[in-house]
Amino acid sequence: MNLLSQFDSVTSGAAVVDTAPSMTNVKVLVNDAIHQLSLTTDHSQAYFLYLPKTIKSNTRIIVSIHGISRKALSHIHHFKRLAKRHNVILVAPIFSKERFPDYQRLGRDDRGLRADFVLNDIIAEVSKLTGVSSNLFYLFGYSGGGQFAHRYALVHPERVAGLAVGAAGWYTYPNSARRYPHGTKLSPKLSNVNFLLDPFLKIPVSVFVGEWDNERDMALNQSERIDRQQGLTRLERAERWINALRLAATAKQFNTAYHFEILANAGHSFTACVKYGNLAHRVFDKLLGAAVQAGESSKEIMGDKVHFLNHSTNR
Repeated sequence: MNLLSQFDSVTSGAAVVDTAPSMTNVKVLVNDAIHQLSLTTDHSQAYFLYLPKTIKSNTRIIVSIHGISRKALSHIHHFKRLAKRHNVILVAPIFSKERFPDYQRLGRDDRGLRADFVLNDIIAEVSKLTGVSSNLFYLFGYSGGGQFAHRYALVHPERVAGLAVGAAGWYTYPNSARRYPHGTKLSPKLSNVNFLLDPFLKIPVSVFVGEWDNERDMALNQSERIDRQQGLTRLERAERWINALRLAATAKQFNTAYHFEILANAGHSFTACVKYGNLAHRVFDKLLGAAVQAGESSKEIMGDKVHFLNHSTNR
């Protein structure tokens, strides 16, 4: 099945090269290229992978999580130039609606697969393919992906070197009196989980929202409870959440770096935030301290080859 056409119709003009390597044949993974792979342990689980020209043991990994439109490949295309310049491996999982209807909240019981566990499997496989340590990686998510990203970091803070969130609809607060997903009190709807608040509050966090992202659209959680706690718009909710993190960290005497930024000339569109608000550059700068130049072109590259890799032990 061509998962590119299923999840990324916006990039359907990209050239496709079909190959079928064994997991042990690492040489088939071409550097400075985008690959679509499926997990060896679950062939129905796809993800996109960009490999820079040179991979070293200290090469860094950035994981980028899509929103509910599930255009994972768009994230790779938008971040590819900076990843190439700064020698970064990009990973973009595809959390399909059928398998992960609740991925934004990690995948509560009876609501699909646990997306955080699947991401751990993907990162472990990328580590085997590239030889790069998977102990720590950088995590970005946009919209619904931003919801997943910060909740993943709450449960797996030891894996996250830095966190960037773009325009999430709503947030889990560092409040053990509120039941998850509103706070970090354990919920019977999410089993096999612990919220590790102290290590989470030591992770540097940046939040980005477009200046025009103030619409109460159909995708926004508009419950009265969320409105009261977090505000009416993505802008208001982002600022309140980052302030809540800052207060919680300060109470524990943690000197954690928190950053909230409004992106000019952009609403809720991921592409517009990249093109007009320099989102890609801001994410790399805050995650890696990459000091990227805002003048660099951030337009989406439509002609990149995507190598489709079918990891089958029988081929």
